[in-house]
This record gives sequence, C-alpha cells and structure tokens, in this order.
Amino acid sequence: MSINPLSELEIGMVVFGEPKKYSKYFDGMLVDVINNKSNDPSFGRPGENRLFEFGAFEDLMVNFKSDGPYLLLNDTFFSNHMSGLWMMLIKQCSKELVKKPVVENLIYGDVRQDGDAIKERPGLFLSSWIFMIPNRRALTTFLESLLEVTRKPIPVKHSPEYEMFLTQWLQAKHPLRGWQGARTKENLFRKRTCIYIEHQWSANAREKGLELVSLGVNNQILYACIRILDRALARYRAFRNYARKLVTSKKPQNNASE
Repeated sequence: MSINPLSELEIGMVVFGEPKKYSKYFDGMLVDVINNKSNDPSFGRPGENRLFEFGAFEDLMVNFKSDGPYLLLNDTFFSNHMSGLWMMLIKQCSKELVKKPVVENLIYGDVRQDGDAIKERPGLFLSSWIFMIPNRRALTTFLESLLEVTRKPIPVKHSPEYEMFLTQWLQAKHPLRGWQGARTKENLFRKRTCIYIEHQWSANAREKGLELVSLGVNNQILYACIRILDRALARYRAFRNYARKLVTSKKPQNNASE
C-alpha cells in the first residue's frame, strides 16, 4: 500500500469560499484552511481578510506545529493553474524532502521574473500562490520577512518605473496581455497591494539569506511545460472575458423612458 506523499506535509491554505475542486485534491487530509469570505462558516476557519491572502499566510505560518516540511497555498491553485500537474510537482518535491530532508535556508515555489530589477521589484521572485517550506528555520525566516513587509505602511505612490509597470500590467489594452480582471476601483487597489507585497516579500526574504528555488528544480521539463500551460490558461481566460465584454457592450440598451 503506497503512502500519500502529502501526508508528510503540514498544509495551510487560504480561500475565499470553498473551492469546487477541493475534495478532488485534499479530501480526507488535515489542512488548516482560512476562509476569508465573510459569513461563510461552513468551510475552514474564519479569516479577517487583512491584506487579502497575506494576513492569512501569517496566521497559517504562526500555527504550523511540526518541524516541516510545509505547504502554503491560496485558492488560485484550483482556478488559475493546472492543478493536477502542480499536484504532481508538489508530491515529487514532498517525497524528495521526506527522503532527504533539506536543512538549507530556502523556499520552493513558482519562480517568476517581471523584467529587470527596479527599486520595488526584484529581478526574481516567488509568485504568492504556492510555497513549499522545507524546515522550521526557513519557515521562521520567511515569516519574519512577511511581517517586516506587512507592518510597514504601503506607499500610495511608487517610483515612476514601478508605477509604469503596474499601469501596463493592470490596465493593458490588449486582451492577451497583462491582467484582465474586472477593473473596479476595489479590484485595482487589491491587485496593486498584492503585487507590491509579493515583490517586497521575496526581496526581503533574499536579503535575509533565503534562497528562492523553483518547485520544479528536480523536474525542470515538467515545470516548464506546466508554466506554458498556465500561461495558455491565463490567456484563454483573459480572451474569454474580453469577448464577453464585447458582447455585453454591443447589446442594445433599454430605453429608460417609455
């Protein structure tokens, strides 16, 4: 009888309501789930939605009890990524960590680059939806980094270079570029805040000596394929949303006065 590699992980997850595919991947497992959706007591424990997923990440890391390894996720694992393929990588990495524990101060995750390093944006960072933390030492350093970032006031305005980056990413006119979510004032504030914290967290962690490593370090071909498929999924979703906006904008408006 084979042992599920995930049984060796201490898992923390932040969600906004119960993900539809949760039971497919985590049914029967002990997962500390924080649910940031208000008035939704049926799934997980209630979160405060403080700084969106980052406040919940702090809570989850503080409450980890073992010496590792640990897995941190948010619910975009189910909606925005090739979940089944990522689960393969998670299991492979977990199996390796159990077989040969890592004592170095490092974090595994989804390594990204948004261009050359500028004042607020490191050249290399971890996307803030998935982290595999191998040991208690790395957990402590990673938590300290997040606390240092979130305890400082977030600037209203950034450097001109970073403001240009945020504008180009969050308000891209081409449907196959940038972020294509609903551009309400609340959503744009949320995305600006999360992107800034994401960048600063990785920058601070590296300053503290944490090495940021791809979750696919032991299977680079699979990781490269997953990243390509993730990007294809993101562009498909963006184009679908764009097409819906076009259809909606062309529908005849009812005359309000009769």
